[in-house]
Amino acid sequence: MLFPNLIGTLYLWMMRHRQRRQLRIMEPWQLSDLGITGKDAAVESRKPCWRA
Repeated sequence: MLFPNLIGTLYLWMMRHRQRRQLRIMEPWQLSDLGITGKDAAVESRKPCWRA
């Protein structure tokens, strides 16, 4: 069935977009707590939602 797969894919893309948007506004100490650098966060936050 195509429809459930489409909904799942759209939901995944929406969650990636939200998480990447959140990375853009995090403070350096918060990124450090996650174990990533500011550069890593910047690279990840620029990815389109359809790229893993």
